[in-house]
Amino acid sequence: KVILFGGTGLVGGKLLQFLISDDSINKIHVWGRGGMPEMKMEHQGKINYRQIDFDQLSYISFPSDLDACFCCIGTTMKKAGSKEAFAKVDYDYVKQIAMNAKSANVPHFLVISAVDANVQSSFFYSRVKGKMEQTLLDFEFENLSIFRPALLLGKRKEFRFFEELGIKLMKIIGSLFVGKMKNYRMIKAKKVALAMLHAAKNPNGVQIIESAQMQKF
Repeated sequence: KVILFGGTGLVGGKLLQFLISDDSINKIHVWGRGGMPEMKMEHQGKINYRQIDFDQLSYISFPSDLDACFCCIGTTMKKAGSKEAFAKVDYDYVKQIAMNAKSANVPHFLVISAVDANVQSSFFYSRVKGKMEQTLLDFEFENLSIFRPALLLGKRKEFRFFEELGIKLMKIIGSLFVGKMKNYRMIKAKKVALAMLHAAKNPNGVQIIESAQMQKF
């Protein structure tokens, strides 16, 4: 049994599809703020969807006997509207989900971070992601998998001008990135989701998976 936060996002949506089609997983709890993700009728028995208020997470108990918790939530500075609102989603909510998972003795926590996550970064976005990573490391999960994707490729519900601009630019110069710079090549959301599923099925203590490592999936 697993629980997934962010089952309608770019990576979370792909991950949910893979979890549904995986016969070794018999129950998927999907918790989110919006409506239930679209799925075929025959899959609805495998999924238990719950709409929640993330500000009330500390009062909500996790289901028992979970094998893994996937955290795929996140926002953008533009969508959040302020630094405080961004940090609330990408740090506060993630921290609370991890605290709930730890209290429920979930043996494996898997989370999406970002390339260049660093608590000492001069960039606010990277600094928040780095702070989130450090907080999760302090929780001392039996298994913790942190994924640091570069710019994500995939169909989003909303149009993001600067992201689209970045994608066009990266398509031109991405092949020039070699060595450690491979981590900055664009990556398909599908590959990140497959990397998360692989890690969940092959727990290996604490690991940080860089974007270049996910490209093989």
